[in-house]
Amino acid sequence: MPTTAVAHRFFPNILPYTVGTPAAFGFAEWNGRSLTDNAPNVMFTIAANTPVRLEIGKETVTSKPSNKFPYVPAAN
Repeated sequence: MPTTAVAHRFFPNILPYTVGTPAAFGFAEWNGRSLTDNAPNVMFTIAANTPVRLEIGKETVTSKPSNKFPYVPAAN
């Protein structure tokens, strides 16, 4: 990956998103990010240049985001 591409990954002005497509925040591409994507895994893996697993993911989110902004789940 060229140096400028790496710099844009670490210091993006905005997170790109193509309207009407599913959000994806992974190693191969970024297209926005869902509220439950495991962004730390992606960023730490890129920084370390080796797979990093933090054992967190969509399945570990016990309180799903609400449908209304700011998407914070109701307190239990």
